[in-house]
Amino acid sequence: MDNQDKCPTCGKEGQKVANFTVQRFVQKEFRKYVVEDDFYLCMEAKCEVGYFNNEIEKIVLSKNLKRPLWYKEDAESRLICHCTKITEEDIIKTVIETDLKNMRHIMFYLKERFSNACGSMNPLGKCCVTTFNEVITKARRIKQNIHIQSELNPNLLDEIQPYLNLKENSVKVDINQLDKEIMIKEPTSTCGMSKEERKSSCC
Repeated sequence: MDNQDKCPTCGKEGQKVANFTVQRFVQKEFRKYVVEDDFYLCMEAKCEVGYFNNEIEKIVLSKNLKRPLWYKEDAESRLICHCTKITEEDIIKTVIETDLKNMRHIMFYLKERFSNACGSMNPLGKCCVTTFNEVITKARRIKQNIHIQSELNPNLLDEIQPYLNLKENSVKVDINQLDKEIMIKEPTSTCGMSKEERKSSCC
């Protein structure tokens, strides 16, 4: 079948996800529809579809998943790291208040631990590093734009509005000390590392 990766509702390309992950995210009463096949995750923010498989003509709406998909317009919670339950708001607040810019630093600062359970905890079935870093970029943009509100278009004004009450760089974090704590508590974890960093960390 052609266009197996295209959402049957919105027509946008989805991302393939292993059945193991899909079963963990679908609510119990809908699990019978996702018994053994791999599915695709619809990445369109405005579409109501969560997972779909065009070959067997099955869809699971995002409202029938155990957790909201962070990028959907109707998501009540924008959970970015499902392993440690770090939200988009957590990341943006941390970047503005501490000036931390590195995923590992932010994650350890917030939770004092890492996790490598992405295959089962993330609805994409893979590491959240790309999404996490996209939010860091968004946070840095918000931090910069707070100073030039009069020059912003309405969309960017709406983006910074929830964070106007935060005090920039109000929390001092000793990055060297943070790195030492990471080495003590998580000496072998590669969570949040880029491919280059992972290579250099190997013996």
